[in-house]
Amino acid sequence: LGSSAACGLVAPWMLDAPQPLWAAWLLFWGATVAGDSPQFSAMSAQACPPDLVGSALAIQNSIGFAISVVSINLATTYFDDLGSYVGWLLLPGPVLGLLAMGWLLRPNGAQGLEPAGEAA
Repeated sequence: LGSSAACGLVAPWMLDAPQPLWAAWLLFWGATVAGDSPQFSAMSAQACPPDLVGSALAIQNSIGFAISVVSINLATTYFDDLGSYVGWLLLPGPVLGLLAMGWLLRPNGAQGLEPAGEAA
């Protein structure tokens, strides 16, 4: 998630970078972005009671797709006005995700994330 945010931050400069550097950055960003969704799904599946996992994941994926639709729409709408800085429109997503998961970085922050019904 942090790598994805960093890629979004440098997007305005990387979109104008020489072809080999641009391609490497784009591949790296694609790989880091692709890991965000499964990471959140795994955390949700662990945090939910077993009988609600399917519903929770369906709701989470629906919200994720809705955010994607809005992000793509904003980026394409404002590309003519913002140029390569349009990538910054995508930056709040990973930044907010990092802030929301910040408690995991604290000592013992991940405790309590075990599946429901299991004792720590």
